[in-house]
Amino acid sequence: LPFIQRANELRDREPVMAYQCGYHAANLAYPLVNESKSPEGERYLLGLLEDLETLKGQIKDHPAMSSEKASASYVLEFGLRVFMAADNEDRSGQATKYNPLLCQH
Repeated sequence: LPFIQRANELRDREPVMAYQCGYHAANLAYPLVNESKSPEGERYLLGLLEDLETLKGQIKDHPAMSSEKASASYVLEFGLRVFMAADNEDRSGQATKYNPLLCQH
């Protein structure tokens, strides 16, 4: 659920990260759905995979989508950006529980 929530939050301003979060969620869900044979789980996972394919088609030309290594580097760089923004906010005494600006460039 947290990866799906992040994917939904990031879809408009960070579609590559939204894809990566959704892809990770699908990888986590697959063995659970496969083991449980839940029709609801199967429908959800298929819908998620269809959504990921649509999103992938929209971002296919992004450099981060060229290889697994490029994707991993992009995810790491994104994480560092979010951490640095939060750290800077904390050090300046302006920290809040939630700041939607942390995920913007």
